[in-house]
Amino acid sequence: MTTARLDIRHLSMLRTIADAGTVTDAAERLGVSQSALTHRLREAERRLGTELFGRTANRLHLTPAGERLYSTAVAVIEDLERAEADVRVLARDERTVVRMGQGTYSRFHWYPDFANGYVDQDLELDIVARAAHEPLTCLVEGAADVVTVHGVKQDERRLRWFRLASDPLVAIMAPTHPLADRDWLEAEDFANERYITYTLKPAPGFEWQRLFRSARIRPRRMSTVGVPEAIIDLVRAGFGVSVLSRWAVEPEIRDGTLVAKPLGSAGIELNWWAVVRAEEARDSPAWRIAEALVAWSRARREGEAAVGFEAADSDPGRSP
Repeated sequence: MTTARLDIRHLSMLRTIADAGTVTDAAERLGVSQSALTHRLREAERRLGTELFGRTANRLHLTPAGERLYSTAVAVIEDLERAEADVRVLARDERTVVRMGQGTYSRFHWYPDFANGYVDQDLELDIVARAAHEPLTCLVEGAADVVTVHGVKQDERRLRWFRLASDPLVAIMAPTHPLADRDWLEAEDFANERYITYTLKPAPGFEWQRLFRSARIRPRRMSTVGVPEAIIDLVRAGFGVSVLSRWAVEPEIRDGTLVAKPLGSAGIELNWWAVVRAEEARDSPAWRIAEALVAWSRARREGEAAVGFEAADSDPGRSP
C-alpha cells in the first residue's frame, strides 16, 4: 500500500502560500515564522521530488505540479474542517448537521428565508461549496447530504429526487440594452451579441441544447465566466448578454438593474429538484430538509414574494 508523503501541514502550507502570493504573508496568516514555512515548503518539494512554486517578480506562482496538488489541498482541508465542525456539534449533543449543496449556480439569496423559516431547530445546515460544480458526486460520496439541482432528472438509482418547482431560463441584459424592449428573444438575437456564458458544456435541458443547437446558431463572440455574480456584474454594466435561471437573478430583476426576457414565445422551463441518497430513511435529517424545501418552494410561489417558478407537488420520486 502506498503511503502519502505529505501531511495536512504541507497541504495547508501550499494552499496558504498560493492564496497569499508570498511566504512572508503566508507565514503571518498561519502564525509561524517565515523560516519555518520556507523549511516546510522545501521539505514538501524534497519529498515529492519536484518544485511546487516558481517566482515571478516578487510573487510566487504554482507550477503545474503545484496546481495539481492545490486542488486536492483545498478539497481535503474543506472536508476536514466540515468534519471537525460536525464533531464539535455532536460532542455538544445539540443539533444534527446536514450538509447542503447547490448545483449549477452558487447564489444563495434564497437561503436565509428558507433556513430561518423551514428548518427544524434540532438541525443545523452547513453549505458545501464544492457541490456547485459536482453536486451529485458530492452527494454520492457523502460530502453533502442534500443538494438542489436544475435540469433533467438523471438515471441514477442511488439517488431520490424531490421535484420542487419549474423555473424558466431567461435572457438577461442591462435595462439600456437594445434588446431590452423585446417581448422574448430567439437564438438569432444572440448572433451578433457578446454572449457571457456560465459554461460551454451542453447540459441537458439548458440553452445550448434547447436554444442554440436546435436553431443551429451560436453567438459569434463568447466569454466563459463560471461565476454567476461575475456574469451579473458584466451584463449589468453593459458588456454583453447572458442566459441564466430566473431565480438566480431575481434580486437584480426586482431592483431593476437587470432585465429578463423569455427564450422564445413559449419560453424554456427547467425543473428544480432537491436530491438525497436513496438509502435515506423518511425520518432522516436529509429527508426532512428535502421535504422542507418542497414546502418552502410552494409557499414562495403562493405568497406575494414569488421567485419566478411554478410550485410542484411534494411527492418524491426515485429516478427511473
